[in-house]
Amino acid sequence: MGKKVLSNFTKIIYMLFLIGTVIALFIVYKNVENGIAIRFLFVYMFFGFFVVIYILFINILKYMKHK
Repeated sequence: MGKKVLSNFTKIIYMLFLIGTVIALFIVYKNVENGIAIRFLFVYMFFGFFVVIYILFINILKYMKHK
């Protein structure tokens, strides 16, 4: 992947995570208890795990390039 494509993909991932965080906070704060909200929170949890792994992977790649 080129630097521009990777940068755009990273921006999209961060924006989705930010939007998901706002929605998840709203669900928790308003105590919404239906199936869709619970499924969303589970998907958000897995997406958050993916974001952490992605950030670690990208940082490792950048570190390897600088060496």
